[in-house]
Amino acid sequence: MMTLALAAAAGCLALDGDRILARDMARAWPEFTVAEETALGYAPVPGARRIYSVAELARLAARFGLAAAPSQAVCFERRMTALTREQALKAMHTALAVPEARIEILELSRYPVPEGELAFPRAGLRTPGRGTPDNTPLLWKGTVTYGNSRRFAVWARVAVRAPIRLVRAAVPLRAGEIVRLEQLRVEEGEGFPFAEWEAVSPGQVAGRRPRRTIPAGSAIPLALLDEPRDVERGDSVQVTVAGAARLELTGRAESAGAAGETVVVRNPESRRTFSARVAGKGAVEVDPGGRER
Repeated sequence: MMTLALAAAAGCLALDGDRILARDMARAWPEFTVAEETALGYAPVPGARRIYSVAELARLAARFGLAAAPSQAVCFERRMTALTREQALKAMHTALAVPEARIEILELSRYPVPEGELAFPRAGLRTPGRGTPDNTPLLWKGTVTYGNSRRFAVWARVAVRAPIRLVRAAVPLRAGEIVRLEQLRVEEGEGFPFAEWEAVSPGQVAGRRPRRTIPAGSAIPLALLDEPRDVERGDSVQVTVAGAARLELTGRAESAGAAGETVVVRNPESRRTFSARVAGKGAVEVDPGGRER
C-alpha cells in the first residue's frame, strides 16, 4: 500500500502508444539504459494505471543487467484529454453532411478521453419517433479511435434542426384510392433532417394508395401508403381466355388485386361479371370452365 501511495503522490507518466517502451521507463528511471523501442508491457486501458512496484523494477534491473533499481514505484497511464464542444460539433457536422443544419449540444460526456480521432457517425444519432416534440433531446453516440484501432465510447444529447420539405395533402386523400400529383402540395419548413416517417417528395406518394383517409393539409405518413396493385377497381384490363382457342377481350375491373389474386371483371358487351386471375399489370386470365355471373 505504501508503494501505491508513493506512486500516486509522484503522479503517473502519460503514454501515447499501446505499449510501455524502454524510453517511457527511462523518463522516470534515467539509469534504464536499454534500447528505446524495447517493449516492457502493454499500456493500460483509458482511465486505468499500470504501476511497476519496487520488486518489479528490481527484476527489470536484473533482467537487463543494471546496477540498481528505483526505491519507489513507477506509474503509467494513457494520455487523456478533455472532450470539447468545438471538437464534437465539427465531428457531428462532418457526419451529417447537411451544411444548413443547426446542431445544439445540450449535454456532452464529461469524462476525459484518449487522444485520437473523434467521430459521431450518423448511425449513432437516435431518430426521433413520430409525434416527438421538436425540443426533445436526441442521444448521439460517438467514439474516439486511439492506439491500434481501439475505440473509446463518448456521447452527447443534441437538438438537430435543418430546412426540410414536407408533402401535404392539398385535398382529402381517400382510403384505397390512387393518389395523383395534383392532389399534393410541397411546403418548406424546418425540422429533423432525417425523419423517415413522413413524405418529403411527391414521388413518395403519387401512385400509391392510403390505407385510411388523410385530411387536407395533413403531412403524409409513409407507413399509411400501400403500393399500387396490378389491377385497380375501374381499370380497363386485357382478358385472356386460354383453351383450345385463345380468346382475348377487354373488360372492366370491379375489384382490385395483385398478380396471382382473383378479381371480378365485367364484360362490357354482356354486362355480366366473372372471376379472373391477375396475370400482371392490367392483364387477367380466365379459366375456360368458368362462367359469367
